[in-house]
Amino acid sequence: MHWPLLYKKVHSIHYLSRQTTPLTSHSFHAVETLVNMSVVFLIPFIIPLHISAYAIFTTLAVLNNVYGHSGYEFWPKSWVLKFPLNLLNLPSVHSWHHEKVNGNFGLYTTIWDRLFGTYKKPF
Repeated sequence: MHWPLLYKKVHSIHYLSRQTTPLTSHSFHAVETLVNMSVVFLIPFIIPLHISAYAIFTTLAVLNNVYGHSGYEFWPKSWVLKFPLNLLNLPSVHSWHHEKVNGNFGLYTTIWDRLFGTYKKPF
């Protein structure tokens, strides 16, 4: 969603919330919602999963998204910068992404951002 055309026309709506709240986790353009939901509905046809495993995963994904946009860090600041918490895309990391938009793209972890040089320390 950060490709220039998609970002300008679709995903930029999500970034109208520079200060994130739990509601930000569900503020998307209709086109982005359709793309996200199509992935959610296609996964069971591509990857054979037990219905309870699928339900647990989707529930945890929604909770992670709400927590990541909550704007509230459960962990002390000094812990967030240390292993293993520094590998997770915590609210402080994702809030930085909403403020600057040019780093900390990870959904669950900071691993890919670290590998590709887009990780930014949250404070």
